[in-house]
Amino acid sequence: MLTVFVFSPYGTIDYFCNFRAFYGADFRTIYLVASGINPKLYYLGIVGLIVIPVCFSILFGAVERHMRVGEFNLGFDRILTRLNFNFLTALKFSMTLFVVYEIFKFLQVVMFYLLTHSLQIEWAFALSLIWYVALYAAELFLLAATILWVPTMLQTGLSSTKALGLAIRQGAKQIFPTMVSLMIPTLPMLILMVVNSVLNLKLDVVLDAILLTISIVFYVIYMYTMFFDINGIDREDLKKIDIWKENKKRRKGN
Repeated sequence: MLTVFVFSPYGTIDYFCNFRAFYGADFRTIYLVASGINPKLYYLGIVGLIVIPVCFSILFGAVERHMRVGEFNLGFDRILTRLNFNFLTALKFSMTLFVVYEIFKFLQVVMFYLLTHSLQIEWAFALSLIWYVALYAAELFLLAATILWVPTMLQTGLSSTKALGLAIRQGAKQIFPTMVSLMIPTLPMLILMVVNSVLNLKLDVVLDAILLTISIVFYVIYMYTMFFDINGIDREDLKKIDIWKENKKRRKGN
């Protein structure tokens, strides 16, 4: 996951674990640290951002097909088909994620900067941590509220705005359980990030890559699971029957 060089969950953890070193630092320093941007390898992160929509396109198609027909296929021919059908939606989704992330990160860093330049270190640390938790909860809320957006666009053919409205209405009653479900898989990695920063194990890139991979895969699987459940669509993967293979057997029998 090359995006870890410009999109690092570990960055803010490291900022808090080394708060004294960054207390009173200039805005640019705080932004680079909290964002996890690597000034020397940032170009790898840009490559990662370009590739992300392709990865989402493949993942959307693979998960949807697995649930719909009970077949998990990452063959080259299927990849081209998924890019053809899913790429524009994946691009919209990726760009939206990036813009929202940058807005939240900017709000986060602005408050960090103001607090470290106006309060004593103890108060600055405590209020910065509260602000971080509040923004984290807000991010989880947005991810949970819009989790059905992608499958709604792809399965109904509605425009982005209409699909978003329908997705929010359908998932409104499940927002809090979804927030909890999205948070749980990330907690062990966040704890490991704290340990890594305190002990200076220099595993930040590895931990970032693992956390982002887990988060992305889990989010996509969860969005389709929720979409199928809410809309009452039968899931062939739960039946453990590949309907395509069954159809082939019937043809041979005939």
